[in-house]
Amino acid sequence: MRLTVASSCRTEFHDTPLEYRIGLPAPGLWREIFNSDSRFYGGSDCGNGGTIAATDTAWMGHSSSAPITLPPLAAIILQSRGDTTPPGMQTGD
Repeated sequence: MRLTVASSCRTEFHDTPLEYRIGLPAPGLWREIFNSDSRFYGGSDCGNGGTIAATDTAWMGHSSSAPITLPPLAAIILQSRGDTTPPGMQTGD
């Protein structure tokens, strides 16, 4: 399962990072598999440190969501790691 997120507002890219909550189709860990702001592409390496954790908080018509950093003038692609619960968020522990 993949989701593409662009750091944009309408059709204009921002020149500063945005802290944003995004709706996702499933809870668990999501891996940032592409970040066009990576140092490998000459960017500033702004992003999410490789992984985000989505919870069961419904958002934007989706059953789950996560706070993310949208890098400036860039796009990221997230891929579900298939985990159902992020570490440290198990119930009954």
